[in-house]
Amino acid sequence: MTNTRNWILLRGLARGRGHWGSFAEKIRERFPNDKFEFLDLPGNGERNNVKSPMRISDFVKDLRTQSQFVKNGECFQILAVSLGAMIAVEWMREFPHEVSKAYIVCTSS
Repeated sequence: MTNTRNWILLRGLARGRGHWGSFAEKIRERFPNDKFEFLDLPGNGERNNVKSPMRISDFVKDLRTQSQFVKNGECFQILAVSLGAMIAVEWMREFPHEVSKAYIVCTSS
């Protein structure tokens, strides 16, 4: 029996999912049974044409519409850096039933 975990990975200000570089491949290799979503924040990465919100809670609302895990009602873990970590903290506050665990790095919250 495999224990599959869902992960959302978020970068910070002015960084897109492409900035994970080789880490994206390495984490998939390390956890081959897990599912990953590398989400771009509005205004960053492939979503650079989308207006960035002014409030952290609005980033959460936006990212929830992007996540297939949320759409499927599945819990997930978050690995997040900088602004992404600030968003992860707010996500856990607003929707604690969605986030099973979070690894937050370099947040200034």
